[in-house]
Amino acid sequence: MNNPFELVTGFDRENLFYKIVKPKDKYKYLKDYIDKDFADGSGIIYCSTRKTVESLSKRLKEDGFLAEGYHGGMETEIRTQVEDLLE
Repeated sequence: MNNPFELVTGFDRENLFYKIVKPKDKYKYLKDYIDKDFADGSGIIYCSTRKTVESLSKRLKEDGFLAEGYHGGMETEIRTQVEDLLE
């Protein structure tokens, strides 16, 4: 690269946070966390694998949460439908 443009900005945003936890029962922790802190809100849960995205979104739906999975391996039409829901 010759003369690359470098931009350095802050990432501190009041509406975003990052948290790492290692609970014994991950799903119970997540469910309790959503019930307690996001009862009237929304959020994004990042998962490390497509399989986890699919199983977690399925389980959340089964427990009555409005949840949709999203990952790069989904068919284009389904990804578009999920994107439309986020607007």
